[in-house]
Amino acid sequence: MNKLLIDYCQVHNIVKFNDKSGYIDPYKKVNYNLSFYIEKNNITTFRHYVKLYNKININDANHIFRTRCSIGCLEFIKFFMSIYPNIDIHQFREYAFRTSCQSNHFELVKFLWSLNKNINIHACNEAAFRHSCDNDRLQFIEFLITIYKQENNNKYLEILDQYPHIKSQLEF
Repeated sequence: MNKLLIDYCQVHNIVKFNDKSGYIDPYKKVNYNLSFYIEKNNITTFRHYVKLYNKININDANHIFRTRCSIGCLEFIKFFMSIYPNIDIHQFREYAFRTSCQSNHFELVKFLWSLNKNINIHACNEAAFRHSCDNDRLQFIEFLITIYKQENNNKYLEILDQYPHIKSQLEF
């Protein structure tokens, strides 16, 4: 067990220790536990973690990326991508992009799109657009419509027919 990491996390009240001994065993799925329990946007803690362990395997890195996108940690994602530029942002049918839309993290959505304009915005039956419509998020809807138009795809019009209150607010 890495006493330095545990002491640092306890002092800064960053990690919930969740096994029977009250500590996370750093050699037993510590990457998953730490990625899940690090406070939102706590880049300092993550830097310490990276220094202590030097490397995170790609599966853990992808997991950290997805979970941080789903809760909208833009600064953490930017920092993380600088360390792990080969993250698969398309993993699990565009999970990071879809959950960023679903969770109302517009700046993160724009950032992900700027990283890779090959994101499949149609994944999971147009989930990003449907969630935006379900939650009346005009900013997201307008952003996604510009992408649909760039693709010459009119699928959004069919979806908007189900949301007349939103359609009436948009300019075509």
